[in-house]
Amino acid sequence: MTTRSVTLAFFVCVPALLAQPSAQLDRGNRYLGVWVGLSPNSRVGEFAMPHRQLVLIGARAEWVIEASRSVTLAVTSDIVPVAMITRTPTYTTREVVFPGGGTTQLKEQTGNKPVYGAGGMPFGFKLGIGSSPKVRLFGATSVGGLWFTRDVPIPDGRRFNVSFEYGGGIEFGRRNERTIILGYKFHHLSNANTAAVNPGLDSDVIYVGISRPR
Repeated sequence: MTTRSVTLAFFVCVPALLAQPSAQLDRGNRYLGVWVGLSPNSRVGEFAMPHRQLVLIGARAEWVIEASRSVTLAVTSDIVPVAMITRTPTYTTREVVFPGGGTTQLKEQTGNKPVYGAGGMPFGFKLGIGSSPKVRLFGATSVGGLWFTRDVPIPDGRRFNVSFEYGGGIEFGRRNERTIILGYKFHHLSNANTAAVNPGLDSDVIYVGISRPR
């Protein structure tokens, strides 16, 4: 059974186990938080090196725009000051001169090491379900971009990649206090076919975080 299958089963079964009188959140509530996530084995295209890890560190702002007794809808915005992909190819660029005239540049791989970047996920939504006064379930999705110090995930890709993610998790804590967050999200990086190759990078990210009312 894959990680994604286990995660899906978890989020389907937990609501029934936790169903209790809900803790209502109010429209207009705002929250600030920080989180850190790790993908143990990010998947790449057929030309890229396997067994990579993605590390993300971010901060989130959240604003509740709709709320009922047991369900809330919030907009979210994340900044990601630290992004790291392990085992990413390093390369040199050399100029090739054709016999009939004209030149082109080729990138030759010289090794591999972590690559660092930063960016944000400024456009997101979060659906919360109150399952008890101290426990809430949520699902979330967001889109943005990450910029790296060299082409990812392989040479001839792009330094800048569009980022899309979706997932869910559990929040522990009362609405007017600190909240501990445990979650999973599927994270996809793509240069949107703006480069010669676009293998993409798919990651199953497990993350933990903490937030508090603003």
